[in-house]
This record gives sequence, C-alpha cells and structure tokens, in this order.
Amino acid sequence: MAEKSCGAQRRRMKGFERIRAAAVAILLLTGAPGSNTEPASPPQPYTPEMIPSNVTAAALSRTDALRLAPDSLTGSGIVIGAWDAGTAQASHPEFGGRVIVPDGGAASSHATHVAGTIMASGSGKAAARGMAPAATLLSHDFYGDILQEQRDAWSGYGMLLSNHSWDYAEGWLFDRYDDGLWTWYGGAANSEEADFGAYGSTTRRWDQLVVDTGLIIVKSSGNERNDTGAGSAPHHHIGEPTALYTDWHKPDGDYDSIGPVGVAKNVISVGAVDAGRRMTAFSGWGPTDDGRIKPDIVTDGIGIYSTINNNGYGTMSGTSMATAVASGSLALLIERYQWFNSSPPSPALMKALVANTAIDLGNRGPDYAFGWGLLDTWAALNIIDANGIDGWPIQSATATAGATQNFTLDVPASLDTLKVTIAWTDPAAAAGAVVALVNDLDLELVDPLGAVHYPFSLAGKADPAAPATTTGPNSVDNIEQVAVDNPVAGTWQVRIRAAAIQGSQAYDMVSNVYLGAEGPLETAVLLPASASGTNTTAGDSGGGGGGSLDIPSLLALLFMSVAWRRRRP
Repeated sequence: MAEKSCGAQRRRMKGFERIRAAAVAILLLTGAPGSNTEPASPPQPYTPEMIPSNVTAAALSRTDALRLAPDSLTGSGIVIGAWDAGTAQASHPEFGGRVIVPDGGAASSHATHVAGTIMASGSGKAAARGMAPAATLLSHDFYGDILQEQRDAWSGYGMLLSNHSWDYAEGWLFDRYDDGLWTWYGGAANSEEADFGAYGSTTRRWDQLVVDTGLIIVKSSGNERNDTGAGSAPHHHIGEPTALYTDWHKPDGDYDSIGPVGVAKNVISVGAVDAGRRMTAFSGWGPTDDGRIKPDIVTDGIGIYSTINNNGYGTMSGTSMATAVASGSLALLIERYQWFNSSPPSPALMKALVANTAIDLGNRGPDYAFGWGLLDTWAALNIIDANGIDGWPIQSATATAGATQNFTLDVPASLDTLKVTIAWTDPAAAAGAVVALVNDLDLELVDPLGAVHYPFSLAGKADPAAPATTTGPNSVDNIEQVAVDNPVAGTWQVRIRAAAIQGSQAYDMVSNVYLGAEGPLETAVLLPASASGTNTTAGDSGGGGGGSLDIPSLLALLFMSVAWRRRRP
C-alpha cells in the first residue's frame, strides 16, 4: 500500500461493524471449502432467535471457565489498548472508571461496543459482561499516529496488549459517498486490490513495533470478503465523488482479502465465526501473497450484545467483535501467566499457545479461512498452569545459525493427538519482499521408529482451498506446528533446525497433550536430549525470570495443582 498522509489515512480507515438489522438481512453464513474436522450445519440466515451475547461468545471459546473458581480470573491489573473509529464512552456504568481516554476524542458506539466485549463488568446487564471484566482499557481513536501511540502506551501505561478492530479501506466500499453506489479504492488502472495480502511498508512497521516492544497485537482480519463490488456497473473511484465509471474490478473475496496490518507476521489476526462455529460470509481470508497462514484464529463475531453510547446496550456483528473477544480472553491468559512469572508472555509464546490449543475447524490443520481454529482459552490456561506448576509444556530457547537443537518428548500410550508448536517474533522484512520470512526455523518430530514428521504447510495463492500438507519443511511461516494422530508410544525426538537465520533467533515452543483425555498434562514432558538443547522453566519463557508468590498464592496453586486436572467446563 502506498504511503498516505495522515489525512488520507483518515479517509481510508473504517470500523468493522454490522448492525443487527444488517446481520439478519444480509449476513449469510457460509462454510469454507474442504472437509470439516467438526461437522457444520448447512449455511442459513442468522435469525433474531440465534443472536448471542458476550456471554455466549465467552462460552464458545471457554473463556467463561477462567472466571470461575478456583481460577477467578478477571483481567485485574492488565492494561489493554484499543484503537477504533472514535473512543469508548468512558463514563458508561459498565466500565466503572476503568476506561482511560489519553488523547480525548468523540465517543463512538462501535468503540464502546468493542470495549464492552473486552472488559465490561456486567453490572448493568449480565449478558454484556466482557471477557476480562476488571481490566483497564486505554481508548484511542485511529486519527493519530497509531504506531507511536502504542509505543507511548506501552512505555507510559504498561500496556501489554492492543486491540485493533479497524483497517484501511481497500478494494470495494459500498456507499462511500452516500449515494447507494460502490467506490473502488484499488487504483483506477488495477483490476484487483494489490494491497490485500501484500507485505508493504505499513506491514513492515507493524512487525517492527512488535520486535521493539514485545506487545501482543490483536488485529481483525476484516469484513471485506463479501464486498462484491459493482462489476462493470456505474461506480466511483476514490477521490472522485461526482464521476462515474464502468470499468471492471475484481470482487474483494473470497481468498486473499486481508489488509496490510492483518497480514503482519508478528500480530495475531482474528476472523469471525457464529455461535455454531460456522464461517461468516464477511470474515477476511488469507493467504498472504507469500502464502503465509492468516488469519491465525477465529472467535464468535455474530450478533454480539455489548455496550454502546449513552449508557446503552446493543448488538453488532463483525470481525471487530471477534477480535474483542480474543483480546479480552488473552488478557486473562496474561493475568494467569504473570502468576508464575515476573514478566508477561512474549507475542510469539501467545501465538504458539493459542495455535496449539485451538479447536480445529475447516480442513485438518490450518487453513486460510479459520487459521488454526477456534480460540480455546480454557485449553490454553491448562498449558500455562501445567507449566507454572511442573515447568515443562512451554519451552523458550534461542537458535543460532547452522545449529540444530534437540529435545526428547516422552509420549504415553493411547494418546489421541500429539501437538508441538513453535513461533518466533521475526525481524521485519523489507517492504515489497517476495517472501516476508527473515529467519527460517524448521520444526521436526522423529518418532521411536525413526519416521520424521513435518509441520503443516499451505499451498498459497496457487491453490488456497487445498488442505495443508505435512511432506516437508515450512519455509514461509514464523509459526510451525506438527500434529500426529495416534502417535507411537515412547521417546520422540524434537528437532529445531536453524535453516536460514541472521545470527540468532529466540523462539517459544508449546507441547500439547490432548486436553479432552483424562489424566495429567505432564504426560507430555520436554527434556533436553543433549547439550545443544535448551530446557527452561516458565520463568524464562518470554524473556522473564521466575516470579515470587506470597503464601495465599502458593496455597491457591496447591489447590489448583489438583483441581485443574479435573475441570471440564
């Protein structure tokens, strides 16, 4: 995307929102191509009887279980930033003084709705309770320097996570000039929007922000996929409100419909499903131009009941809402992680954690519609708890050029699925890079019989609907996962190869035993196989040392060490 002045950026940004009437009228739910890991119902219109709430969205991702005893997580002490088309109404009773508007700005119901899904208390309407009902929110509009504002919030307020339920207007936009016509943003000479999926200067700057700060950035995948455009019917070109054109431009979807920020390597991109885990018609799909997996995860984004301006409540749909569900849920995971650690989790660890525990939807493994699947916050919590108590399922290490690190993994009998995921915060690539990956790490598992198991890879724009393959190394993504169904019991080797890196590269690794099975999570234990391996405790993951706990916390953990294994919400 060509660089724009601040004024031009303002004109090109839009909040992701679908009001209830529009959701009932036009948002048909469509399944992604390919077979489903979990059977989906036939697509059908969303009716008022099916409209859920923040409570339903929390239940779908099992975030609600974290707010119950013995966990009782609320997001207290976690500072979240939110950038939107306007600011949240800070005085809304649901926020209890926990919304801060550092730079002023006009309140927007879209921003207030997103804020409510993240952190409303539920004091006025239980159905509007947010994912992290005691978190603090810094609310900004998107008219300033968003990158610098995030740096300032990180350094000045201790912000750990930022939510972005907006994007640059790309491709087609309906009714831009209030005349019921489509407007084309992609350039008069272009038949399709080149910014979708591209690694440009904007994308590069967002990746660099994560490298510099360690912020966990949660970004909507956008609502452009069902923007069909005008075809050859009369339409506008952006900047020409009185002129009409009949030239043809490609519709925005299906595949390759995510904008410049959502395709950044180091952010967590979020798509939207409905309460039945079915894909929505609007949610942006990958791939990126170089074939990387986007979006990363999906959550509920249909008919979400939350706060709006004037102390009110209302229903909206869109990837904005899904992103808010993810942000509030991740805030609870950060809260729990900091029980055990003196520093927050790294962005790479958070991405590996949610990918390793996501509920697989669509094709087996990742795909360009659902990403790694539906966010399962409770499953991710169990990994954090097991690591904090026993110190094994999460590993942090640093790869060096030309070296291979080796670990052993003891796999018990009758294990349904073995999963290991690695992720790393990759250096920002040059704008326009054909392949955005700078440091290439390769994950391999070797079973007791000597067979090598490779990570998932997708085919990219050449065949975006094709299922993931596991026939060799992945050379485009900065997240890799090996999943083996019905693995052979015994000692497995985990190999991390520094295939092509500049100097060294820190990474995070998460191992996952099927959490639906009975028995403790420690049945999958990572141990160093040689001096080249690195075995760290939770205190080292994300760059922090072990934190100290007071006596009440230690007693709570003693209870948790028994109770968490039995919880099945």
